[in-house]
Amino acid sequence: MTEHPLSGGAPPESLVRSANRQAADWLLRIQASPEDVDLPEQLAQWLNEHESHPKAYAKAQRAWALAGGLAPRAAPAAAEARALPVSAQTRPRQRHRLAWLSSAAAAVLIALGAYQHWLPGADYRTGVGERKTVELADGSQVQLDTDSAVTVRFEVGGRHVELLRGQAFFKVTHNASRPFLVDAGPITVTVTGTAFEVGTGPDGAHVEVAQGSVQVAMPDASVEVLKAGDSLRADASGMHKAPLTAVQIAPWRNGRLAVNGQSVAEVVREIDRYLPGTVLMPNDELGQRKVTGLYDIDQPEQALRSVLQPWSARLRQLAPYIYVVEEK
Repeated sequence: MTEHPLSGGAPPESLVRSANRQAADWLLRIQASPEDVDLPEQLAQWLNEHESHPKAYAKAQRAWALAGGLAPRAAPAAAEARALPVSAQTRPRQRHRLAWLSSAAAAVLIALGAYQHWLPGADYRTGVGERKTVELADGSQVQLDTDSAVTVRFEVGGRHVELLRGQAFFKVTHNASRPFLVDAGPITVTVTGTAFEVGTGPDGAHVEVAQGSVQVAMPDASVEVLKAGDSLRADASGMHKAPLTAVQIAPWRNGRLAVNGQSVAEVVREIDRYLPGTVLMPNDELGQRKVTGLYDIDQPEQALRSVLQPWSARLRQLAPYIYVVEEK
């Protein structure tokens, strides 16, 4: 079991939230497909991937027990499943649907625990589906995306912002004697005056530069200089630079999500940020398929359906704030 490769210690808040969501996915799989003989091994592998996973799964199990009044159903061992007669291994479609629906009660509680939008230390924050622009004391502007939060600390020798969650677009007032620093997970971005986006999440952090240039300090103490049209993503596999056009930089400012060859799971996770609830996606094979397109995040449910439609999958609402991706 490993620590988060970018934080080097306790998992960041965004990673904990991601683990809670994945735990909900796993519990839903167990409840919906108890006859699947591969699930125990797959679940064990996920539990061992990070120290936050067993805690998140235990929380999901407690939520299920409270919601259903029953102990959570365990996935059968492979030998036990093979010993069952075919009639016992095969569930009628109606029962399968009922298993999904009964999981909704647990998922509601899990979602409430996974999405704590209030951050006590934040100076500025947005709710789910909200975007907001704030002007700082030096005249700089910060535009916050959905479910994002920052702290601001201005001193004589510098201006310091920490992105606690989500993503933000900065238009920084030039002042060479007072550098503007943005901390976002594993990276620190330094500028004197420019326009750029910074985002942070469970997989790392990214920077996209619209105007001017920035310096990005990495966990290994290396520094990368980015100019207008450059982007950089730092994750567990390293640092990745790529060019972007102007319309590809922070398109969420105009209510759009631009996707180019990302996996369905990644896109669903991103659009999920704009929904007041959570989307569960038990199908790994579907999640690995690739998507390219431009989606309207001001209409997140419709955007999700547009992502899923080419793959003959659908978005189903099990309960208020609980959605699940199903193959038709």
